[in-house]
Amino acid sequence: MNRLFAGNKLVRTALTVIAALAALNYGLVEFLEYNLLADLLSFESGSTEYQASIAAVTGSAAVTLYNTVYEVMG
Repeated sequence: MNRLFAGNKLVRTALTVIAALAALNYGLVEFLEYNLLADLLSFESGSTEYQASIAAVTGSAAVTLYNTVYEVMG
């Protein structure tokens, strides 16, 4: 098995940044009850746009996790 997007550093960097922002947003929601994603992009929670952004964040986190595990496990 190979890493996903192994030859495209720009895509991997973008996915990592999105995953990091998602982690930051999760922490803000849990500890401060402030949703950075909803406020920054003016999305209402539960709207189609908000759900699409959550799907994109989930996908980027999954790819980032897969690549990290691949690099660690060798």
